Amino acid sequence: MQSQDLSSCLAALQGAQTPSQDSILSLARACVPPLGEKTSKGEAGRVGVIGGSFEYTGAPYFAAYTALRAGSDIVHIFCETRAGGPIKSYSPELIVHPLLLVSDDPTEERGAAAYQQLSEWVARLDGILLGPGLGRDELVLQTCSRLLLLVAELGKPMILDADGLYILTQAIREGERGSSLQKQLLGAMRTAHVTLTPNKVEFERLCRALKVGEEEEDKLGKAAELACSVAGRIGENVVLVVKGSSDVICSDSSTWLCDDKGSLRRAGGQGDVLAGLMLTFAVWGNSSSSSSSSSLPPPLVALMERQVAKLSALKAFEKKKRAMTASDVMEEVRAE
Repeated sequence: MQSQDLSSCLAALQGAQTPSQDSILSLARACVPPLGEKTSKGEAGRVGVIGGSFEYTGAPYFAAYTALRAGSDIVHIFCETRAGGPIKSYSPELIVHPLLLVSDDPTEERGAAAYQQLSEWVARLDGILLGPGLGRDELVLQTCSRLLLLVAELGKPMILDADGLYILTQAIREGERGSSLQKQLLGAMRTAHVTLTPNKVEFERLCRALKVGEEEEDKLGKAAELACSVAGRIGENVVLVVKGSSDVICSDSSTWLCDDKGSLRRAGGQGDVLAGLMLTFAVWGNSSSSSSSSSLPPPLVALMERQVAKLSALKAFEKKKRAMTASDVMEEVRAE
């Protein structure tokens, strides 16, 4: 990332709660690591998607392949054992590890060995997305909670989507009644570098779990203020991306609105495409794992990702109209 380009792009966004599409896309382009003859595979990001179950194999594929198309060099998927075969067949470019064991599957020894492999892999990666197609098996959720703790301890950027949000919401809802693991997870979230991507229903569940609406009735209906309250209560480095016709991107100290036009078609898998984009850009925006000279504010990184996703969906819709699918949106994703 060129510091002069970055500075000029950031200046264009200062004080703008609803920045222009051009200013956001300019910053996104400045964030993309340059290609060069001396760069090595992996320098633009080694990332992992934790998700995929017997019922849901498409979601982790859409997320992982989008991360690859966006510019991550190496993308891994860590999925349930029964999901490995189907996901491997979708693309030879993704590295698939069917290591998540379900409740009726393992002996204790197998479970310990599988977690050891998972934790060793996760520790090598630059960023993690957890949730697409994960499912609700109790052992899988418990294993993923432990992995979230590990990622938080390592200080790596992580994205929670879909069933990853369910893990967090359940821990918040249980509070002091929760398990030791849930309490540890809530403690780790206080300082973790995490982006949450709830849709309207998932956001409402978070609000109810935190009892934000009950205590701040005057803020009901004010999505931006409510989202900031939710982010601040979960953790100091939490970024919240509330998806809708007008998206709200915020932390406890900053807010941006993204109301540019996207696709009129709502195809299954579009959220997974967004999550994959977020994973790639979160790694690039993090100075410890990118070639940038300075890190970007995580809410700003999320704003860039959301804008690129909306533009990709709009381009796909203009070509395919009602026939548009998540695969079409994914095909429009490219880092130029």
